[in-house]
Amino acid sequence: MKEVIIIAGANGSGKTTFSLDILERTDYDFLNADEIERELAVSKLQAGKEFF
Repeated sequence: MKEVIIIAGANGSGKTTFSLDILERTDYDFLNADEIERELAVSKLQAGKEFF
């Protein structure tokens, strides 16, 4: 079973910095919720343009 580590905190608290530090020492994959949200927002904008 894969291990999942969730790092949560307020904006600007250092979550990404902490995560990138861990990634340098492990072979974990990294998912950044901000990047996922940005990609979804672009998809929604594109869908809206196609609708109109």
